Amino acid sequence: AKTIVNFTMLSPSYLSLAGSDLTVEGDANIAGILAATGTETLTFKGDVAFTGGTFTQAQSTAYLADTDAQSPTSDGVAFYTLIPSNSGRTVTCTDVVTAEMLRNESVNLALSGGITSTTVRVYSGEGAITLTVGAGTKSQVQDLFLLGTSGKVITLVSSSGGTQWD
Repeated sequence: AKTIVNFTMLSPSYLSLAGSDLTVEGDANIAGILAATGTETLTFKGDVAFTGGTFTQAQSTAYLADTDAQSPTSDGVAFYTLIPSNSGRTVTCTDVVTAEMLRNESVNLALSGGITSTTVRVYSGEGAITLTVGAGTKSQVQDLFLLGTSGKVITLVSSSGGTQWD
């Protein structure tokens, strides 16, 4: 496993994780090619932007794990498993989130550009949370699991009151 403070990849750079996990304590700006080859774990504790970059997902897991709010930019990059895990905070995704599985762990999650995913699991283990989907966006989810309990309610809303999403 490797831990670094901030991470910048310029085009046309290439980095294979080759079985190693990667934790970025600060911001990550990835304009090159980042390649997972198996079940690596990537942990982003600051904002992450794949603007102009690509990501080979393999069967990797990417965590959004800041202790504050995060605003990741995927720029069309798809994830195998994406887990916002900064409990009680807000993660705002301005573009379409694409993942084989999105597992939300007690995070207020704004999907401004919508979502495309086979499976979405939303847990509210530590209190009430809100899942906001961009008004007028199209989202595709095959299996949606909402796992809340009394006092730990999950609210699904549009980013614009009275406006639906598809």
